[in-house]
Amino acid sequence: MSTMKKLIGVMFAMALVTGCSSQQQNDDQGAGDQSGATTGADGSWESLASQYGNVVYFEFDKYDILPASEEILNAYGKLLKSTGDAATLEGHADERGTREYNMALGERRGKAVADYLTMQGVSAGQLEVVSFGEERPAVAESNEAAWSKNRRVEIIKK
Repeated sequence: MSTMKKLIGVMFAMALVTGCSSQQQNDDQGAGDQSGATTGADGSWESLASQYGNVVYFEFDKYDILPASEEILNAYGKLLKSTGDAATLEGHADERGTREYNMALGERRGKAVADYLTMQGVSAGQLEVVSFGEERPAVAESNEAAWSKNRRVEIIKK
């Protein structure tokens, strides 16, 4: 009887190990599917823009890339690397501050996005930074909700 218990124990252990092994493969395959989805369903600009949009937002008076923006930037980085396409990074600011200050802030925001993308392997030659400062607001109101939409970089295919 003890031999039978040992045999059942060994079979149970093998089944458990086999089950864990196939689960790991399924998890790996799922992760691969998700990373493929980061460039859009068909890997095109249109698909990526419909999935993520093409705007990276910033905090007031800042040009640091926010953790919430990393997913969209990783997706655009992957697309730019795979296609070799060029992009214009249009930097914007809200209406607060002088015109000159906001032009410089829009430039710094665009360069921050360009730096992030080049760290992802995109060639600097594929990227052009243009600043519009406060001149092209996304929302033409004077309140925090509008200002938060105006502090941005738009990623535009050339």
